[in-house]
Amino acid sequence: MEMLCIPPLAMSPYPEPNSTRQAKGDVELSPGMRDRFTLERTMLPNERTLLAYARTALALIIAGAGVVHFFDTDPALVAGWLMILIGLAIVGIGVWLSDYAANINCARMEQSAG
Repeated sequence: MEMLCIPPLAMSPYPEPNSTRQAKGDVELSPGMRDRFTLERTMLPNERTLLAYARTALALIIAGAGVVHFFDTDPALVAGWLMILIGLAIVGIGVWLSDYAANINCARMEQSAG
């Protein structure tokens, strides 16, 4: 029966950047490609954050519309419209932040390329 060898958690299956050890089938990347892949990896969390803002805003807008639709008292109408306005503000903030992050990433990519 063959034993399965599992490396400790502290060990990485990938070689260190300055290491001379190279695993079979690894491809050497140029420094420019490493930078590009690093910047590409930063876009995924930015997109996930934008989607979280959109999800929160949509929930607030739908909840506010439900309160406005089903309740006729003045405090409920004020609360409902306030929820809708806050939801719209969150959409604006999320789009602004994602555009800001995209501009920073573009500037970093241009800096690494030039």
